Amino acid sequence: VGHVSSVHLLLEQEVNQTNCAAHTRSIAERVGTCCEFEGFNKYFPPAGWKAKGWSASAAAIEGDQSAYCGGDFSISYLRSPRLDLSEGGQVTFTYYNQYDGETVPEYDIELQVSYDGGETWTKKWASDYQNGLNQLLTETIDLGTGTDDSYIRWYYPAIDSDDEGVFDHSSFTLDRVLLPQVWGADGVP
Repeated sequence: VGHVSSVHLLLEQEVNQTNCAAHTRSIAERVGTCCEFEGFNKYFPPAGWKAKGWSASAAAIEGDQSAYCGGDFSISYLRSPRLDLSEGGQVTFTYYNQYDGETVPEYDIELQVSYDGGETWTKKWASDYQNGLNQLLTETIDLGTGTDDSYIRWYYPAIDSDDEGVFDHSSFTLDRVLLPQVWGADGVP
């Protein structure tokens, strides 16, 4: 509970320093109408998304809640709805990667893409330990050209422990996801 409160205060400070709604509109205007915005405010996981080890968090970057993963002893992931990447695409997202340790964490979050319906995954992005901890950041990642049976996921590997405790890892809060073309969104698939 103390951890969530401290994250909430940090996020509140960061959010107060930026105008989130204007920022989100600006991103959407630059990308156009081909994209789907997800703010995780109504339900978790949202319709079409799959989550394992992720939950809704009261520590919202924008709105009432965000997606949150603090790591687990098994693989954790948040998978998008089916995407049409046959003409390429990119994803834009805002995140806060909290870490309170003295050295870099041993485990951290990755963004992965699958072009074969989720059978295989390729890393497209990983958190930047030099510049990406304990601050509110927005990333735009090129997903490349794939198929109309593509997915992305934020992936957290299983965390190990030993006699001294759990190995260092960060906690990841995700919001304001602007997805590329969602399969079937432009009509009946």
